[in-house]
Order: sequence, then C-alpha cells, then structure tokens
Amino acid sequence: MAAIHDHVLKGGKFRQVAVNSRMMGEALMARYGIAPERIEISYPGYDPEQFTVERARAGRTVQREALGVAEDELLVGLVSSGNFTKRKVAGFVSMAALMEQASPGRYRVLVVGKD
Repeated sequence: MAAIHDHVLKGGKFRQVAVNSRMMGEALMARYGIAPERIEISYPGYDPEQFTVERARAGRTVQREALGVAEDELLVGLVSSGNFTKRKVAGFVSMAALMEQASPGRYRVLVVGKD
C-alpha cells in the first residue's frame, strides 16, 4: 500500500485527498507535504440506532460468558483483517504478557482475524 501512496501522492498531481480520520490526514501532510486545504476528512458513518450503548450492554454478559471472561476481568482485543505479521500481533501479545506480569489475572486478551 505504501508504494501506491508514494506513487500517487509524491507527485502532488491531485486536487484533494480523502482520508477517514484527522490522524491519517496529519500523517499524509507530514509524509508528503500535502497542504491542509487539500485534505478532506470523511469520517466513517454508523447507524446510531443499531450501535447503541444499550444494545452493547444487553449483549455484554452473554458474550463475556461465551468467551470465558469474568465480570471483574478487563478484556483487551485486537481485531485484524488478517496478516498477523504485518499487523504486529506479536507485539500485541508481548504487551499482553507485560500486562499479565504487572497485574496477574486481571486481563483477558482476544485476537480476531483470518490467520
């Protein structure tokens, strides 16, 4: 992906660049020297009727039970579309090991993806 970004963005032959977050826009401005007025942020949409705190709470206990996570444990997750090496899952697992050393039994870790 970086090679495509380099090819398209280094030359500056575009009118606007659409990004999905302020952080991504800032990263592109820093890396490619793109002027702020050429960055357009389009935040991902969501359905506020489908994704509500009430719905999340309603399914919380059942999902935690299905995963074997107790109410007093903190669940930390990493969701990836795949390619665990590229997504640095090993680093996440190392971080989880440090968390366990610091607070034994307090955390449960969940990694989800294709690999």
